[in-house]
Amino acid sequence: MKQKKNRFFSFSKIIDYLFQANNAFGLDISDFSIEALQLKRYFKGVRVESYGRIKLEKGTVEDGEIFSKKELQKKIEELLENLKFKGPKLPEVIFSLPESKIFLHIFELPANISAKELPRAIESEVLKTLPIDLSKLYFDFQVISKKVTIQEILYVAVEKRIVDDYLEVMDRVGLMPLALDIESASLARTFKSEVPLNGGMMILDIGARSTILTIFDQSAIRVSSIIKIAGNHFAKTISQKLNISFKEAEKLKRTHGLDEKRGEGRVMFILQNILNDILDKTKNLINFYQVKTNREIRKVLLVGGSSLIPKLISYFATNLNIETKLGDLSTLYPGLKKKIQQKLFIKDIIGPKDITKEQYIEERLHPVFFSNVIGLALRGLEIDPERDGINLIPEAARLKEPAFIGRKLYKSKVFNLLVVMVTIFNLLFFAWVIYNYIVKPFLSTLIF
Repeated sequence: MKQKKNRFFSFSKIIDYLFQANNAFGLDISDFSIEALQLKRYFKGVRVESYGRIKLEKGTVEDGEIFSKKELQKKIEELLENLKFKGPKLPEVIFSLPESKIFLHIFELPANISAKELPRAIESEVLKTLPIDLSKLYFDFQVISKKVTIQEILYVAVEKRIVDDYLEVMDRVGLMPLALDIESASLARTFKSEVPLNGGMMILDIGARSTILTIFDQSAIRVSSIIKIAGNHFAKTISQKLNISFKEAEKLKRTHGLDEKRGEGRVMFILQNILNDILDKTKNLINFYQVKTNREIRKVLLVGGSSLIPKLISYFATNLNIETKLGDLSTLYPGLKKKIQQKLFIKDIIGPKDITKEQYIEERLHPVFFSNVIGLALRGLEIDPERDGINLIPEAARLKEPAFIGRKLYKSKVFNLLVVMVTIFNLLFFAWVIYNYIVKPFLSTLIF
């Protein structure tokens, strides 16, 4: 891995090196690419420390399942060779699975069930709901709210074979998985500051294969639903209706979109017919949640590559009559776009020759593509990332030792200040020793 040069001395770096804070980086593996990103917490906030992206060969990963471990291993190793992550010798990583591969449900149980009895009570409820052999699943759960008589439990499960394949690849490339998150939770973490104070927010993640609808309210996921209609389906339908190649259709989708003034509105009419299905399901989910909870959804956030389709945001805003905006990380994390351009290695992911580097960055490396990996990296900054949220890594495969105490100490501003003061004192003390025992005697010999 290439060594990074630090131009400026920083006391926060001393804390990091002494206490190994903020080791874990995020790794987002999709069907088409891999993004890796590490954040660093400074006294003034959070910054991108290291970042990279590489394209995956078709068929390596499909809909969250690994079909070629050897090819995935090769690409991850190639990605990591171009980066330098700070932390222990064995890099710690947090990754995620798409919603299409997980079972997510929220149970309501009596509040008087003790923590010791809770796993058995949850298992009993799962057996009533999930038509599958529980021995074939890894699962985790969280208490997301607790009232006088009722507690709400978020339960998430995934097939063991899927997780085991990922853990095998991570082991091959020399990574230590701290947590296996779910994509909706990671996105919610990324855009936590966007959640309205007096209501809920829907995250509409329109990717290539599917669209994920997630309602985030009162600091937790409340509802999640998946629609098997997304960017690839858009382009395929445009290709069929206009009798053009998929590649041309993909380009029209990105350039014309829902703009009625471009291409005589032909692409707009095709997309509107497809989007009506997503719109109806979005309305139904919002209405269901609002009626059930008597809480209002006050904001819709669009993320995912297909959210960049021209005039898509205004389409949803008009039809939902709710504040709708793009999940733009450039606003939440200033300087991210510039950082991506600086730290990106592009040799293997440049598109067709007629696309310039600048166009490629603008169209295919927009910050919205990094929403998930940012959320994964943010989890790496937590006091205890292994337990801060759902973790689908089985207990036997997790770190045997608890998180280094430095992670917890790093959170304390008093401790940080103490470390800085001790460091300054030590520097002054060494300077005094050097002056009195080396420089001063030497100067006295010159004088006399």
